[in-house]
Amino acid sequence: MDASAQAIAAYGHAQKGAATDRGIEYQVFARITAALTAAERRGRAGFGDLVQALHDNRRLWDALTVDLIDDDNRLGPDLRARLLSLAFFVRQHGQKVLNGKAGVRPIVEVNQAVMDGLRGLPPQPVALPLAKEEA
Repeated sequence: MDASAQAIAAYGHAQKGAATDRGIEYQVFARITAALTAAERRGRAGFGDLVQALHDNRRLWDALTVDLIDDDNRLGPDLRARLLSLAFFVRQHGQKVLNGKAGVRPIVEVNQAVMDGLRGLPPQPVALPLAKEEA
């Protein structure tokens, strides 16, 4: 299952009855993803904004990670594992972006997949770079 399908499987079905929480999560993802995209479009001139957006994105995923590892989390172990895998990817890839070794697009695509899942949309393919591949 690709990252998009994992995100949608986790968020699209696991938070039934938590419309307010899902709405808040969606808004936070949307704001950060828009900031990442805007900074990417500005190229070198947007590097400071990119650093801030990556920091905000890392804080978001760190907060999700804390929730996912909480024993009281209501998600099943498989969904939690998938989301933790995405969190790990986003953290590692964000560092590569900051080091100038990768582009931000895969992070944007993962965030968009999670946003789609929060809205209950069907999965769209997300091509994540391989470990040796530079984005």
